Amino acid sequence: MIIGRFARAARARLDRVTGRTDNDTDRGMALIFVMMVTTVIMMAVAGTLAVTIPNITGAKRDQDTQAAVEAAKAGIDDVVAYLTGVDACRSTTKVCVQAKAASSTALGRTPLTGTKQSVIWTTDPQLTAEGYVRVHSTGSSGGVSRTLVGDVSLAPSILSFGYYTDYETQSPAYLYRYFAARK
Repeated sequence: MIIGRFARAARARLDRVTGRTDNDTDRGMALIFVMMVTTVIMMAVAGTLAVTIPNITGAKRDQDTQAAVEAAKAGIDDVVAYLTGVDACRSTTKVCVQAKAASSTALGRTPLTGTKQSVIWTTDPQLTAEGYVRVHSTGSSGGVSRTLVGDVSLAPSILSFGYYTDYETQSPAYLYRYFAARK
C-alpha cells in the first residue's frame, strides 16, 4: 500500500514537472467526437428539411384551394342574400328583372371584406330550362381561383322543406307482441 501510494505520488510529481496530464493520451479525440456528432445532427436536419419542404408547399396550395372554394360558396350565398333582399324577387310566380344579368361588381357588393379571399359573381341573362337563375361565382385566395356554378330557385318549393330518411320505426303494437310489458 505504501509502495502504491509512493508510486502515484512520484508519477504525479513527474507529470507536474514535465507538464503532462492524464488526458494527454487522448489528445484531439474530443474534437473528432464533437465533429462526428455535429455531422450526424446536420445530416438528420438536412434529411428532415428535404422531406418537409415539399409538403409545406403542397399544404399551402391545398389551403389556398380550399379557401378559394369557400369564397366561391360565399359568393353564391351573397347572390341568395341579394335576391331575397329585393322585394320584387320574392314572388312565387315570376322571376324578377334584378335576378338576370346581375354581378357583384356592378352592384358594388364585396362580401369578403377584411379577409385575404375575394369573390366575384355573375348571373346569366336568361333562366335555365327549369326556371332557375344560374350563378357563376369565382373565389380567389393566395393566387388560386375556383369557380362554382349554381342554380338558384327564387320560388320556394314544397320539396325544399321535405325530410327524407331510410330509417323506419316500428309500430308500438308490433313491439309489444314480442316484448312483455315491464311491471
